[in-house]
Amino acid sequence: MNTTYITLGVVLLLICIVLYYVFFMAKEDFYKYTKDNLYTVPWQWEWKKKDIINLECHCPTCNEVLVYENDYLLHKTYFLCPSCDSQKAVIGGGDSKYAFGIVRREINRKIRTKEYKELIPKV
Repeated sequence: MNTTYITLGVVLLLICIVLYYVFFMAKEDFYKYTKDNLYTVPWQWEWKKKDIINLECHCPTCNEVLVYENDYLLHKTYFLCPSCDSQKAVIGGGDSKYAFGIVRREINRKIRTKEYKELIPKV
């Protein structure tokens, strides 16, 4: 009778440990999703917990980090390559804060819909 309770206790403890690992310790795989082509240019970023940090867009020709210029009259942000001396992308609707916000929302949408899984390297 006593060994039954001990065995049951050990089994329940092991089940609790496995469930804890599965729900709390398993690292989410979206942290591997750190680059994508959005709005005609490649973007790269890092993760800090669940926040996107160091979001940058790059020139598709030379991989230089693009700079941006706001057109407040037309509510557009132009992304320009200083090396190629050309415009590489335009995001309409607002200034650069708005443009970077749209990119962040698109990244989060791909995470919600699991589309990012097709874009991360397979191990």
